[in-house]
Amino acid sequence: MIAMLFGQLKHVSPETAIVAVGGVGFEVSIPRSTYEALPAVGEEVFLHTHLHLREEDLRLFGFATAEEKRLFSLLISLPKVGVKTALDVLSTHSVSQFRRIVHQGDLARLTQVPGVGRKTAERMMFELKERLEQLPEPVEARKRAVVGEDRFEEAVQGLIYLGCKYPVAVRAVQRALDQAGPDAPVEELIREGLKHRSA
Repeated sequence: MIAMLFGQLKHVSPETAIVAVGGVGFEVSIPRSTYEALPAVGEEVFLHTHLHLREEDLRLFGFATAEEKRLFSLLISLPKVGVKTALDVLSTHSVSQFRRIVHQGDLARLTQVPGVGRKTAERMMFELKERLEQLPEPVEARKRAVVGEDRFEEAVQGLIYLGCKYPVAVRAVQRALDQAGPDAPVEELIREGLKHRSA
């Protein structure tokens, strides 16, 4: 099983990446969240991967974080939830957002996912509520809890205004919290976060 890839990013689109590893180019299907976190073409990239085999369909899926991969695997284990729906979930909501949506029973936000109607959303919530609790909480969720949802998001939006993509801004604020501490004002988190944009 191919559990991860580390190589040079040769091509990328919102749905697909090609990673060259040891002279072999691996085509990987990705969600939009991973696309937004990828480096520029030609740079090194690390992806968590899931090899999916169904009858004659062999596909490799790639994810920027282990949390995304675990949620994808959990979603496709549900009845009548295929790989396209699982990718659409990750392209629409972050892992932390999805956990909150399920925990709060927010059908309106879950049906924002393309192809997920009310009945599918209700079934997913019923199947996932307890199983999601068994998954490790993402680092992002723990950091948000420490500093407070509003202050965390304000710092993230500040970095986005300064040119960062959302996933990069989230990681930068997480690292800024490690350096500046949970009591640091938003302005300091933004300043510290700027130092970690490429970390």
